[in-house]
Amino acid sequence: MYDAYILCATPRTGSTLIEQVLAAHPQVEGAGELPFLPQLIEAGSRRRGAAFPAWAARASAADWARLGQEYLRLSAPGRRHKAIATDKLPDNWQYISAIRAMLPEARIIDCRRELLESCWSCYKQLFAPGLVAWSYDWDDLAVYARASVSAGDDWAQAHPGHLRIQSYEALVTDPQTEIRQLLAFCGLPFAEECLAFQQAPRAIRTPSALQVREPLQRISRPAAAYGDLLAPLRAALQQT
Repeated sequence: MYDAYILCATPRTGSTLIEQVLAAHPQVEGAGELPFLPQLIEAGSRRRGAAFPAWAARASAADWARLGQEYLRLSAPGRRHKAIATDKLPDNWQYISAIRAMLPEARIIDCRRELLESCWSCYKQLFAPGLVAWSYDWDDLAVYARASVSAGDDWAQAHPGHLRIQSYEALVTDPQTEIRQLLAFCGLPFAEECLAFQQAPRAIRTPSALQVREPLQRISRPAAAYGDLLAPLRAALQQT
């Protein structure tokens, strides 16, 4: 039995949609954006007097196992009705190394969307006060998005059996194939309910709540309508 399905992404990359697909499965609970991973990592940093990841290499296997058990204890309410739950906190991508050490059986799904579209969607979204501060500046947006992609690429190459890069565009274009592959990666039998994910009866507390209550629509690229106004963002995303 896997510990959890951890969704890693920057905001506005289709992570709510992908969680909704999984949560439609009879064996999976959609637990939403859980705060426990960063809380546990921050607690570890305070104990050691050093910021993560500086202390990560010094932590023993037993230390990581204890953190994993504490995560499972804190997140247990999300598995009250089903054996496995998702965790889609957007910042989870920063803790992939810790997730692998804490929860070695977890399946990690790196949610991807065309970078220009996801960054533009973040920029125009007014997030809760104090959150996603990097989303209000072109350069900060690009640096954060590129770092997320780079981290996911590295871990997918190193641990292909534990991390899947899931394209939003591919899911919308060919949902039957992509959902079957996603469920197989998660070790789940195919369930027709996942194709009708919009009918899954669960609370959703993200800006995409209304979108995932509807059948999949064709891919839209709203950033294209802004032309040269987004040229600074395009240039920032192309930097290496």
